[in-house]
Amino acid sequence: MFFWTVKIVFYPFLWLYFKPKVYGKHNRKSKGRVIIMANHISFLDPILLDLYFPRQPIYIAKSELFKNKFFGFILRHLGAFKVNRGGNDIGAVKKALQVLHEEKVLGIFPEGTRNKELSAFEPGVVKIALKTNTNIIPAYIGGKYGLFSRIRLAFGEQIDLKDITKGEKLTPKLTDKCLEHLTDELIKLKEICDR
Repeated sequence: MFFWTVKIVFYPFLWLYFKPKVYGKHNRKSKGRVIIMANHISFLDPILLDLYFPRQPIYIAKSELFKNKFFGFILRHLGAFKVNRGGNDIGAVKKALQVLHEEKVLGIFPEGTRNKELSAFEPGVVKIALKTNTNIIPAYIGGKYGLFSRIRLAFGEQIDLKDITKGEKLTPKLTDKCLEHLTDELIKLKEICDR
């Protein structure tokens, strides 16, 4: 209910002020479990994805965001759960696996923090996708959230990391290969947004 309220309230605001241009709408998945993986440029990114994805993504969010009572309230009611960065947060991993086993949408910003340019991805997205046999939908957010700017959002085709691992045991080298592939896919989407 809260998710749909946010959609109704924020959609006209985002449309009027940022005039989002959305590419690759046909790549969005309406059924079954999926991971939506996006770059991260603003605290508004989850709201933008919520507005233009047909189902509610449940996000992994850094624990620091929950310290602010207002943002913590919003995040919790949007289904987000916290992860403690800088170590293996077993509780967050279990929650992510549960979300996908329930055939829901897991939202991940693999850079782990907001960046103006793409930076290195954390390996968690690879491990979670392979552990749950879940495809990844890449999404790139470009432009700026500004009154006289235009935000752009591009959804890419689903990625099955098993096409890269081919059943091999996940080693650090193979993890890096998967992360490189995911980064390349976001770069392709960036090029679409930059046109």
